[in-house]
Amino acid sequence: MSLLTIIMPVYNAQDTLPAALNGVLNQTYKNLEILLVNDGSTDGIGQLLKRMSEQDERIQVITQKHAGSASARNAALQLATGSFVYFADADDIMAPEAARIMVERMVNPGTDLLTFGYREINRRTGAVKEVTAPEGRFSGEQVRSDYTKWTADSPCKVLGSCWNKCFRMDLIKEYGVVFPDLKRNEEEVFIMRYIEHVQDIYNIPNMLYDFYPIGLRQAWERLPDNFCEEVDKFRKERLAYARKWYCDTPKTREFIAREYWGKMILGLRLCFNPDPKKKKKYGEFARRSKILMRGLDSIGNVPASITGSNIYKLLKKGITPVAWLLIKRSSRR
Repeated sequence: MSLLTIIMPVYNAQDTLPAALNGVLNQTYKNLEILLVNDGSTDGIGQLLKRMSEQDERIQVITQKHAGSASARNAALQLATGSFVYFADADDIMAPEAARIMVERMVNPGTDLLTFGYREINRRTGAVKEVTAPEGRFSGEQVRSDYTKWTADSPCKVLGSCWNKCFRMDLIKEYGVVFPDLKRNEEEVFIMRYIEHVQDIYNIPNMLYDFYPIGLRQAWERLPDNFCEEVDKFRKERLAYARKWYCDTPKTREFIAREYWGKMILGLRLCFNPDPKKKKKYGEFARRSKILMRGLDSIGNVPASITGSNIYKLLKKGITPVAWLLIKRSSRR
């Protein structure tokens, strides 16, 4: 009976952690190693983690100074002993059968990476979007040869977040795959590093996870001050892997440009945080705008949907104050 390691970073998640933990503990598959990493939480969540670990011997709590989820996951990987590893988030919920199905599919038929469906749930409205793809097997080489297909054009999103995937621990250990020193999008870089060594990938249509995306209000609370710098680092990582995998095509660059634009516009909107301590002045908005435009210029192949936007035209012409006013208005709640 294979041991599945579940790793969950926890940072100030007292509102969502109880449900997330219940989802893990209520798995029908019981042979679990549960590594919870308290990443310097300041909301008193440590007491709950301590109590849960005393009640369930499968739980091990790791405590560290706040360093981000990448550091937290790396710390847990150092201690993990399972045959397979799954990375859950502290604000989402695993389906009861998730662990059992993951292990069954990883063992029989054997595979290097399992991907599966999920439900995307709007926490405010309750609206549900089911994201799934037909069952099928494909190779790591296929992913490495067409970056765009396995991100934008693939419902199962082989490249993206970790929470709809299960990994082999032996591959992680053998090749020293770790999460990068990034505060955002570190999961996709981890997956790209892992994909380097993958031969067989198996996708199943089962929806094994409930994902609750964050809105602007939560982004204001959670995202770091250097968000734009982190997004720019991620842009460079994506371009580097596209070149390494010989899929640095105009289509790939257009996709990277669209994703970069969307994330950086969010970075500009973060300047209008209603919290007076986090609200940024115009000078910071202008600085972030320069990072955005330099990044787009270096990507090339900027889609017409971006170049045709009023914000792009204003920033390109250096009319930053008007762009400031437009984004400020769109950020009101």
